[in-house]
Parts: sequence; C-alpha cells; structure tokens
Amino acid sequence: MLSEEIIASLEAIVRRDAGRNVDLLGREARGGLLDAARSIVDCPDPVPAIMTGAFMPWADPPAPETDGPIGTAELAVGLHEAGVAVRVVTDSICEGVMRTALVAAGPHDIPLDVIPASGAEGAMSELAAQYSDSYGVTHVIAVERLGPAFDGCVYDMSGRDISTFTVPLHELFSAGGWKRIGIGDGGNELGMGSLSREAVTASVPAGDRIHCSIPCDHLIVSATSNWGAQALLAAIAVLWEDRADALLARFSAEHDNKILRDVVSNSEAVDGVKQRQSPSVDGIDASKLARVISELLVAIGRVDAT
Repeated sequence: MLSEEIIASLEAIVRRDAGRNVDLLGREARGGLLDAARSIVDCPDPVPAIMTGAFMPWADPPAPETDGPIGTAELAVGLHEAGVAVRVVTDSICEGVMRTALVAAGPHDIPLDVIPASGAEGAMSELAAQYSDSYGVTHVIAVERLGPAFDGCVYDMSGRDISTFTVPLHELFSAGGWKRIGIGDGGNELGMGSLSREAVTASVPAGDRIHCSIPCDHLIVSATSNWGAQALLAAIAVLWEDRADALLARFSAEHDNKILRDVVSNSEAVDGVKQRQSPSVDGIDASKLARVISELLVAIGRVDAT
C-alpha cells in the first residue's frame, strides 16, 4: 500500500464511532492526519510543543481527565526517541497528571513547560517569546485541550461552563508563526474552529454551544484524543521510515495500559465520560483501548494480524 493509503486507514481506525458521531464530525477533517504528519516530517528541523490537559471540576474527585496526557506522553516520547527536540506544555492545574504520564512513558529529558493558573497571561507571553526566539518551535500540537466557544466561554461536553478551571492556553496556541495541529473528539477542543458550525451542531449534543472557535492548520478528529495522538505517531513513522523503529520503540498496548493505570492511581486522573477515577478513557475500557493500538500497529506492518 502507498503511504497515503496506510495513513488513511489509520485515520479510519481512530475515527471509529465510540458513542458519538465522530465519523460525521470528521468528514470535514478527512486527510488531516496525513497533512499533520507531513508537516512535521517535511520540516528540516521540527521542534514541536505538545499541549494538553482538560480539568473536570464536577468529577469525583475534581481532576484532569485521562484523555490527552497519555497520548501526549506517547507522542512526545516517540519523537524524543527519534531525535526530535520536543517539548510538552500544560497548566499548573493539570501539571501533576502530565508529569505522571511522562514518567510512566519512559526515561527522557523532555522539557515540561507549565503555565500557572494565576498570572497566566504574562507567563504565556514570556513562553511564546521563548518558543519563537530561543527554542525555535515549529509546531504546537493541542491534544484534548479545550478552548473558548464563539461566546468566549469554555464548555465541557455537557455544555457546562468550565472557563474558571481552564487556563487560556489557546492564546499560546495561536501566538506564534508555528504550524498549529489540533487533535480532538468532541468539538470543544482547540483546532475545532476549522470545522463548520453545521458539522459540529449535527454531530455533537450541545454542539452549537460548545463548538471551539479556535482554528488550526491541520485537524485530526478521533474517537478519543489519545487515539488521535497515537495515530499521528504511527503516521509519522510511516513517512519517516529511517526513524520508525525509534519512534515506536516504546509504543504498545501494554505500555499504554501502564501509563493509564499510573495516571489514575498516582495522580487521580478521571475518565471524562464517567466523571470518576477509572482505568478507562471516555468510557472506553482498557481492552478496547488495547485493540485499537493493536489495529494501528497492524495497519503499519509492525505486528502481524491475528
């Protein structure tokens, strides 16, 4: 198969319906996975910063959700192993879960940039200048990072206003001349502003209310955002054949499950759908999460189909 066909199959795997009409939502974003992967691989010296963290204030206990940090850690560690100067960025509310995910993902020295909840505007301006002038950031990738709707408020999937609990990292996302890649599953994430209001309203309950207004250059729509990040890692490996072994050295269903269990047990991350601590992502249990990772690895020829 051609690389384009393989990556299209990856996109189809992670867009498979998981209780909401993600496939309909993703029709306008078809080809976004290929474009995002090419954008990174075709860059002479890519320096991506991966942004994540979605805090659930009404969960028991209130905590960041499991979707986002896990895929971010896997993508970041894979790129790091392949020699890419990758960074991770989150806010102080979600810092604990992100640190736990990075530690669980494997030994590394990936920088974690943390924006404080208090004084965020000044901190983001300073970090944006460093990204442009000191670090040479070429891409900012948002993975399940919620952003403001067209009325300026940030909403969860139920349409509840969580602006108070969401540090405005969208300002950093849009601040520089870097390419912006958005990865999301529900319409309220950074990058979803690239979709029409009609598509989001037709696909998602409360879509007309929660639709994030912030667009991106390349949008990846998946049934969970972790899957979108994992598909991006796999797609980069397809295009970057000489670095594929390094990119995927730590990527497996077993390792993914370890990271999931660590963020739940060690930092109290919650399932965003169940709104409680659970070794699951958006209501999807570990066995199904493992099957999707296996399908991705089969699709790119890393393991045999069984």
